[in-house]
Amino acid sequence: MNELCHGTTEQANQKNGQSASQDNPAGHMSLPPDCASILIILAADRFSDPLYMGSRVRLQFAVEGALGLGSALVKLASCDRRTDVTDEALTRENLAQVFADIAATRDSKQDAALNLCLILSGHGDEANGQSWFCTFQARPGAVDLTGADLADLIRMAGARRVTAILDFCHAGGVAADLHRALEADLDAGAVLVMAGAAAAELAYEHPALGRGLFTIALHEAVTERAFYTLAAAPSEAGGPRTDLASLFVFARERTEQLAYVYAGGKRQAPEIYGAGRVGLTWTADAIAPPKAPEPRRAFASRLRRIVGWSATLALLTGGLLFLLQYHLTVGPEGWVEMRAGPPWMASLVPQGINVGVQFPLAVTDLATPSPRWDERRIAQRAELLAGQIGGLATHTIEGRENWEFKLWPELSREAQRRVDFALARDGLGSVCAANEPRRDRARDYQFAVEAALIDRKRACAPVFFLEQGPEVEALYTVTNPATHLDFGLSELSDQAIRIYLVGLAFAYRELTDPDLRRRALEAAILLVSIRAEKGVVREADWLAYMRFLEDVAKGPRLDVAADTATFPRLNACARSWCELAEKLAAFFAAGAGAAGVGNGPGMLTWLIARVTDRRDAEGDGARSWALPALLLLARHGDLGQAEFDWIIRFFRFIAIGEPIWIDPIWLPRFARVLKFRSSWKGGLERCAFHITGSHVACSDLDADMAANILSAQGGFLEPSEQSMLLKRLDERMQQDRIALYGSQIRDVGCWSKLPDRWVKALESSLDYQLRIMPARATDPLTGVSVIEVTDIAAAHALAASILGRADEKTRSTVVLARYAANHWSYEGLQPLFRALAVALAAQDAFTVDRLLASQQNDALVRSAVLEALTLRASEGLLHDPVFSSAPSYLRLDAMLVAKHLIAQYTFELDNLCEGPTR
Repeated sequence: MNELCHGTTEQANQKNGQSASQDNPAGHMSLPPDCASILIILAADRFSDPLYMGSRVRLQFAVEGALGLGSALVKLASCDRRTDVTDEALTRENLAQVFADIAATRDSKQDAALNLCLILSGHGDEANGQSWFCTFQARPGAVDLTGADLADLIRMAGARRVTAILDFCHAGGVAADLHRALEADLDAGAVLVMAGAAAAELAYEHPALGRGLFTIALHEAVTERAFYTLAAAPSEAGGPRTDLASLFVFARERTEQLAYVYAGGKRQAPEIYGAGRVGLTWTADAIAPPKAPEPRRAFASRLRRIVGWSATLALLTGGLLFLLQYHLTVGPEGWVEMRAGPPWMASLVPQGINVGVQFPLAVTDLATPSPRWDERRIAQRAELLAGQIGGLATHTIEGRENWEFKLWPELSREAQRRVDFALARDGLGSVCAANEPRRDRARDYQFAVEAALIDRKRACAPVFFLEQGPEVEALYTVTNPATHLDFGLSELSDQAIRIYLVGLAFAYRELTDPDLRRRALEAAILLVSIRAEKGVVREADWLAYMRFLEDVAKGPRLDVAADTATFPRLNACARSWCELAEKLAAFFAAGAGAAGVGNGPGMLTWLIARVTDRRDAEGDGARSWALPALLLLARHGDLGQAEFDWIIRFFRFIAIGEPIWIDPIWLPRFARVLKFRSSWKGGLERCAFHITGSHVACSDLDADMAANILSAQGGFLEPSEQSMLLKRLDERMQQDRIALYGSQIRDVGCWSKLPDRWVKALESSLDYQLRIMPARATDPLTGVSVIEVTDIAAAHALAASILGRADEKTRSTVVLARYAANHWSYEGLQPLFRALAVALAAQDAFTVDRLLASQQNDALVRSAVLEALTLRASEGLLHDPVFSSAPSYLRLDAMLVAKHLIAQYTFELDNLCEGPTR
C-alpha cells in the first residue's frame, strides 16, 4: 500500500451520490467503486461485561488516539476511505459484517487490488502463551480476537496488501500471529505489522499525554517534517516523502522514552514485522498530535489555573521559605537527600559528615514511621513549621502511599550498619557468622555483597556467598518443574536475582575447592532455569546470567576430567529444563571440550539447533535467549567471520535487494566485534554512499543505518573506507546541530579521533541540557527522571570520543559525570562509566581529589566518579588511593555505588569500543 488512494473522503462520497455527513450507525459503509484502499479503525475504551471492566484499568484515550492517528494517515497517505468501529460497535458479529461488506463491494471491480490499513487500539490480554485483542464483548479469561482471527477477517475482505498498527497490551503476540498467518497468503513485502508492545509487555497511556504511548509516538513521527527529511529525499511535488516503516525507528525510541518518563520507568518496546511499505507525503495540514506538557511547568500551570497567579505566588513563596529548613527530602529516584541548613540540623547528620554535604540515603534506610495518624502527631505539625522537626517520609496505609511528617528521623538498622562499615566503625562479624540466631538471611546476604564490592578484604569469606545464597538443594532431583513447587524462587524480585548472581560470582572466582566452585555454578544454573516461564527464560534473569557468565569467564578455569560430566548433580535436568543454562556455564567455566561442543563454532551450531527446535513453541523467546549468548561468544573471541555470516543469514540481519533491510538493533552489536564478509560490506557501502550503478534501493534513512553499521566495524575497515565515512558524516552535519547525530558519531569515536568542533558541540549540547534542566529533573505526575533519546545518544558519542583518544578531557569528564548523575537509574550508562574511568586514569590524583571536593553539594555526581574508579580497584573501591585522605562522606558514597552496581548487574548489550580483535 504505497499510497492508500487518491482524492478525499468527501469526493468519494459525492461520486457515489452520498453526503459526506451521512449517518453510519453500523460503523461502516460501502466502498467507493474507484477506491482500492481502506483504513479501518478498531478501538474500544470499555467492555459490556461489568466483571471484565472491574478487572481492568479503564482506558480513556484508546478511541481518541486511534481516531487522531487515523485522521493523520488519511491525509499523509492520500486515502479516500476510512471506516471507524469503536466501543459498542466493536463486536465479533459487526466486524464480520464490516469485512464482508468490503468483499461484496469489491466483487463489482475485480481488477482493483485492495490495500487495507488497520489501527487497533484498546485492551489486550494473554494466557498460556496466547495473546488477543479485546472486543467490546470480551469476557474474563476467554480468548477473544487473536492474530489468526484477524487474518481470517482480512482474507474475507480479499486484501492483497495489509498494514496493521496495534497499540494494546501484549500486542507483539497478536502481531507475530497475524504476520505469520498472512505471510503464507500474500506476496513478499505486502505485509507490515507494527506492535506497540512486545508479547510479554504492557502498553501504557497517560493523562498528561492524552494518548497511548505508542500511538502518540507514531503520531509524532508521521507528522514531524524533520523525520521525513532524515528518512527520505524531498519529492518532486515539494513535500518530503517517506514510508511508514522508515519512521518506525523514531516511534520506537520515542515510545521507550515515554514509558521511562510517564510509566514509572517501565519497559515498553514496540516491534515490527514484515517488509511492507506505505508511502507518506508530508503535508502542513496533517493533524498534529497533542504535545505533553513541559515537566517543569506542568505543576505550576495547574496551580495557576486552579487558584490564580496571586495565590500561586504566595503559595510558592511560603513553600520556598519552608524548604529552606527542609533537610530530609524524598527524591525522585528513591533517595532521601540530607541538605545543608541551620545548626539545629547537625544532630541529624551521622558522625563524620559535615553539615553542608549532600548525603543520599535510600528511602528504606529511614526507620519505619508509625502508621498511626493520631492527635499527638497532628499537634506536632506546629513544631515542624517552627523548624524543630526534621523531614518528610512515606508510609503505606491500607495499600495507599501517604505522606507524613516524620519526627526526629533516624537511620534504620540496615542503613546504620552500612554507615558503620563504611566509616570502619564495625565489621561483618555478625553477618558472616551464619549460625547467629534471629538473623535475616536475605538482608545479610545483600549487605555482605555490597560490602564485598567496596572492600573485598573486610568482607565475608567466599564460602559464605555459596552457603548463604539461594536454597536450590531440592532442585537437583526435579525432572519437570511444571509438576513441582519452585520453593518460592519464582517470586523473588529481579533485584534479588542480581544480588545472588553477584555473590555466586564471588564464590566461583575465589573458592579453591573444585567441588564448591562447581556448586556455585550449579546454584546459578538452577536459579535462572527454575524461573523460566513456560520454558522461556525471563529476559531480566537471562541478561543478568550472561553478565554472570562474563565474570565466570574472567575467573580461573574449572578443571573437568576427560569423559566426565561437568555437572553430574544436574543430570536430572541437564537434558530438559536447565539444558541451555548448563551448557553455557560449562563452556565459559570449563571450556568447549567440557561442554561437548569442541570450539566456539560448535557452540554456535548447538545454539542454532536449539533455536530451530524450539522456535515454534517459543516464538521470539528463542531469539531473546540465543542472541545475547551468541554476542557473549563473539566478545569472548570464540567466533569469526564465517560464524558472523551464518548469524546474519539465520537471523536475517541484512537483506540486500529491493528494498534493503538492515536490523538496527542487533547487527551493530555484532558488527563491533566480528568482521563482515566482503559481500555484506559491499552491499552496505553501496547503500551508505549511494554508489552509482548499484541495484540496492535505499532511502536516506537506510543509508544512514548502513553507515552506522559500517561505523560499528571500526578497526576492521580500511583507512580509505574510514575516510569516506567521516567525510559523509561531516557533510551531513554541516547544516544541523551535531548532537542530533550522536547515534552516528558514537561508533566513529572508537576508531578515529573526532574533530575538536564535534567534541565541543557534544559537550555544549549536554551542558545546555543540564543547565536548563535542574538536577534529577522529574515529571511531576510520576516522579520519574526526564531523559531524552537524543541526549543519551550524544552522551554515548562523547563517551566514545574519550575512549578513542588519549589527550586531556577535563570538560568532557565533568559533563559526563553530571549527566550520569542526572540519569542515575537509566540502564544504558555503562559506556559512560568506562569512559570516565579512562579519563580519570589519564589525570593525576590531585585532579581527581579536586573534582570530588568540588561536588560537596551533589552526592550523585561524586558517586558517578567513584563508580568509574571501581573499574581500576581490584580489591574494592575503598582501597583506591583517592580514599587515603578523603573526607568521611566519600566512604558513604561508596555504599551508594555498591547498591547501584548491583542494580545495574546486567549484560551490556551496547558495549562501545571493546572487542576481542581490537
